[in-house]
Amino acid sequence: MSHQPLPEKKITANQTFRLRSTEISRIEGFSDAVLAFAVTLFVISLEVPTTFNELLKKMHVFFAFAISFAML
Repeated sequence: MSHQPLPEKKITANQTFRLRSTEISRIEGFSDAVLAFAVTLFVISLEVPTTFNELLKKMHVFFAFAISFAML
């Protein structure tokens, strides 16, 4: 499969095009804060396992975190 560039379409004055605002909406700010909080909690809770059994326990926690992260 070869990749070909998409044809460029120029927006002219006679076409109706609404430029999205450059300000962050409330829902965007909230979702950014939730994502940052979740990632921060994950990084803070990291500890290096010393045995294989500890690694397995950490992986169970990681899968639960990944599921909750995906839901957020």
